[in-house]
Amino acid sequence: MTCNQIQQELAAYLIGELSPAQKAEIASHLTGCGDCSTEFEQMRASWQALDEWQEQPLPADLALSISAQARAAVATASIESATQKASPWWQQSFVPLSLGLAAAIVSAAIIGSRSSIELIHPLGLIAAGAVWVVLYGLVFSLFSIGRRSGQASWRFLAQAALVAGGMFLLLTYVSPVPSSITFCSKYYLTQPFLERLSIGGAYFLFGGLYALIPMGLAAFFFVSRREKNPLLHGSLAGGMFAIMLAPSIFMQCAPFVLGVLLGWFGGALVGSVVGGAIGYWIRYKLA
Repeated sequence: MTCNQIQQELAAYLIGELSPAQKAEIASHLTGCGDCSTEFEQMRASWQALDEWQEQPLPADLALSISAQARAAVATASIESATQKASPWWQQSFVPLSLGLAAAIVSAAIIGSRSSIELIHPLGLIAAGAVWVVLYGLVFSLFSIGRRSGQASWRFLAQAALVAGGMFLLLTYVSPVPSSITFCSKYYLTQPFLERLSIGGAYFLFGGLYALIPMGLAAFFFVSRREKNPLLHGSLAGGMFAIMLAPSIFMQCAPFVLGVLLGWFGGALVGSVVGGAIGYWIRYKLA
């Protein structure tokens, strides 16, 4: 037997589980091999020390202290749980809806500064604003619930959608979709391509790009690398982001025909889902 094989059998040799022939072979090897003999003596000394170990009882005051702290922790957790359950739904929804209201006001101000919202009926603007408050509130609620309950997937879904929304607003403020389409329709490199598209097709294309880029970046930089089912979660985050964009698209697109509105939202939906899935998947693969 080699030294490696001998050292693998030392524990069995020490407790007497080997056959007489194996014992004789190992004993003969130990007398002539210093390394294996040293390994065996260290193992025997360690086992002997463990055999002589005597358990020491815990001090009575330490045991009582640990027991009291455990009871206090359980009682505190029970009180917090009961308090959360006892809180009415409107109290639990106040903070998310307040954040949603603030986000909707900021978003409406940015979109309004870059589009002709004066052409929209006041009731339409009020309805769009109310829908925006509710949508933002739901996303903030999902983020809050995910953080409190430890559901990281929910938190990352909401986080990615909110970050993508901020990027979309910034992109819209710098260059709104209608302005980008007008510019590209006159630029000599892109003009031949856009001339082949209908107006609805152009808004589908640019709406998709304006959603794909923010959602892809948000999904890549603001989610966990350990996220499972990246394509599913990315698609869900993209769908959530696309729904959040609906009031913005309506406010920018209301003066146009229905085909433009449908084309723009359809492109935004496709771009959001594709961008979210790609961003999540790349992040997962690089983990």
